[in-house]
This record gives sequence, C-alpha cells and structure tokens, in this order.
Amino acid sequence: MPHLSRRHRRAPAGGAPAPRRPAARTAFGVYQRSRTSSPGGRTHARVHPRRGPRASAAHSGQREETIMAFRINHIHLKSPDPRKTAEWYVRAFNFKIMSDETRVFGDRFVRCQSEDGGMAVNISGARTGEKLGPGDASPHHGLEHFGFDSTHLETDIKRLEGLGARLLEGPIQNPNGPRIAFMWAPDDTRVELIEPRKAGISGGCC
Repeated sequence: MPHLSRRHRRAPAGGAPAPRRPAARTAFGVYQRSRTSSPGGRTHARVHPRRGPRASAAHSGQREETIMAFRINHIHLKSPDPRKTAEWYVRAFNFKIMSDETRVFGDRFVRCQSEDGGMAVNISGARTGEKLGPGDASPHHGLEHFGFDSTHLETDIKRLEGLGARLLEGPIQNPNGPRIAFMWAPDDTRVELIEPRKAGISGGCC
C-alpha cells in the first residue's frame, strides 16, 4: 500500500470518520484539529486555533512548544514594618524568611516561603512616593483573605491569640465540609483556618 501522509489517510471501512486526535498545545494557545472527507474517500485534516486568551498570539506563526499550566506565583502583603510582619508569620505558621532587602523602588522587601515550600509570600513596605490605604480584615470585595490548614481549630485559635491575633468569626461547621474560623492578623489582614472535614462529610473550604 502506498504511503499516505497524515493529511490524506483514508477513512476506515464503512465511511466512519477517523478518530479525532487531541488538540495540539502551543506556547500561545490550544489548536483544534478538524477533519473533512472528500468524495474520493480521502480525509483532510485542518488545524486552527481555539478561542482563548492566547488566540491572537497564536496567529503569529511561531513554533509550537508545550505550554506551562498557570499557577499562583505568590501572595504579596503590604506592611508598615515588613520584617516585623514576616517574623510574626514565622512564629504563627512556620514561614521561612528567604531574603530581606531594600529594592530600587525604595521599599523594604522580605521574601518568605510557607512551611511546606508550596507558596511564596512577599511582604513589603511602601515604595518611594507611594501612599498605602488601610488594611481591611472584615469581609470585603476583591482579595479578601487567605487560608491555612489546621488540625484542630481551637488549639490554633488559642495559640494565634497568644501572638496577638483576634478571632473574628467561628469556629463554624460548614454543613458540606470542614470547620472554619476567621482571624485578624497583623496589618489588618484576614486569615482563615480550615480544619479538614470529618469522615462522612464532603465539601471544600470557604
């Protein structure tokens, strides 16, 4: 049988369409393959970009390469005393301080890492000429809080209160999941504690 290119392979017997191949991923988006059959039984493949945040860039014709999944890079807190705040999180949640410097922007910048190494937390002061508004530990629009796992809420609440935190809400039993509590942390930051759900209860956090 003569070799047929990918663009001109015959459809299976009975005229059934050839199986659809997975979409091709590139550095600029996801490309969708589609197939059409000609009267002569030949199957023609077309590759076109899907709609998405990288669709316009995909038309530039640059080479294909594997796209990296989006992930959260860091959390950034602002503080009038970045080092003091960083040291509080070291005591409260076993953060590790990775670096402490004054940047060219004029702000002190402390890079921290969560205890499990999975999240970078940057804590900095105001940049030169920058005026910062107050923090807000109450429920509000935008980025409202960030949460920490807890093996026992009452124990962690008492421990954090000893470090100057204040209980805002809870403990609350989520009907479909874990127990939670919200606490005030330095610089008017809202922090959530999440105790894993008990056996037989399903759900996520808040």
